Amino acid sequence: MSAGNNSKYHSINMPIRKIPFGIIVLVLFSLLSSLYAAYYFLFATEEHRDLVVPHIGWIGHFLYVYVLLMSLILAVKPDEKLRVGLIYFFSLIFIYGLYSLAIADNRQNYDNPYLTYGTFRPIWELGLPLFWAAILSTKSVKDFCSHGI
Repeated sequence: MSAGNNSKYHSINMPIRKIPFGIIVLVLFSLLSSLYAAYYFLFATEEHRDLVVPHIGWIGHFLYVYVLLMSLILAVKPDEKLRVGLIYFFSLIFIYGLYSLAIADNRQNYDNPYLTYGTFRPIWELGLPLFWAAILSTKSVKDFCSHGI
């Protein structure tokens, strides 16, 4: 049985689609962020954690471990539902960032770095999720995901 157009299996001679630049950048950023999350969790000193947490929050880099997995799947097997799901995921991070920013001035930190809201945190919780949602909404990524391989 040959793998024809109606087969659920792809032909070996099938042309390889070009992965959009936006997905490649998302995969690379997620990989770097995930590697840093592993370092942070396994090897970082308490002093290093105290410096980083106010600026990215408690789980800032760890979210990108999930994004790495999903973006790799998206690059290998384009899927419109997965693309939209990632946009929803970044939207939830953005909404959390708005909430976190809204209560930032009213909370006591008791000189605890884990309770401090740093100046770069809005970039991490608002800017980056909005940026990635915009990248995933570009025409090249939409076309790549909607036509599949």
